[in-house]
Amino acid sequence: YSGFWSMGSLAGQVEEPKRVYPRLAVISVAAVAAQSVLPMAVALSQDGRSANYQVGHFAELAGRSGGAPLRVAFILAAGVCQLGTCNALSITADRVLSCLVERRVRAG
Repeated sequence: YSGFWSMGSLAGQVEEPKRVYPRLAVISVAAVAAQSVLPMAVALSQDGRSANYQVGHFAELAGRSGGAPLRVAFILAAGVCQLGTCNALSITADRVLSCLVERRVRAG
């Protein structure tokens, strides 16, 4: 979800943002919805008790369905996703700061 707020700060880097951004927004919202709904649907099909859903429960469910290799793969993939999110936030924050500095220099 964190990338949606930064779309405007990157518009200057995109050719035809008025055409590209609406398409990008639709695709992004659909992808985020799928990434949220599909894992939860699979998890709920295996364990419908909400009291069981604590930190690490998705990895436990992956281990139940595919054994230790799937559990390890799930944990590694989750870590890669977190690194990707951190990287995306760092890049867009850097871009926002550079734009602010640029505007301050022009205004001053």
